[in-house]
Amino acid sequence: MRIPYQDDACYMIEKSANVGLLRGVKIVEFVQANGKKAIMMLEAKTSAPRPESYGDYENYLRDIREKFQNSISLLNAARLKRHEKIYAELPQPLKNVDYKRADYKLYFIIKNCKDDWVVNLSNDLHKQLHPFLKSWNIPDINFIVANESMAKELSIVV
Repeated sequence: MRIPYQDDACYMIEKSANVGLLRGVKIVEFVQANGKKAIMMLEAKTSAPRPESYGDYENYLRDIREKFQNSISLLNAARLKRHEKIYAELPQPLKNVDYKRADYKLYFIIKNCKDDWVVNLSNDLHKQLHPFLKSWNIPDINFIVANESMAKELSIVV
């Protein structure tokens, strides 16, 4: 599974040394500006636990929820220069986004996940993320959970 991204507009937030200094802050793999009015965030995993394995499944959901919540918060805090070193790392297209009106697209891709598991994961993650997304005025529909074949159909991966 290969995820195409725009080098000049993409911030590999997960690999940032400055973000790494914020111990315990879980974040997505990358953030990308799509023009001046859209921000894409993507997290990818190779697999997901079965919903029946309750403890693992609940921890997995919490981990993914935290990654998206923290990434949105951290990106906006950086843009406000509350984290100046992280702001300095942002590519110019991310600095140029109109954050007041930005349309956030959030993608969680699980390479090896059965279609019916994706549906359960999506429903459960939407329930957990709904209050946070609502507080940021991000429509629930902008958070997409997909496996590799679904992501290919959506042209998220190649």
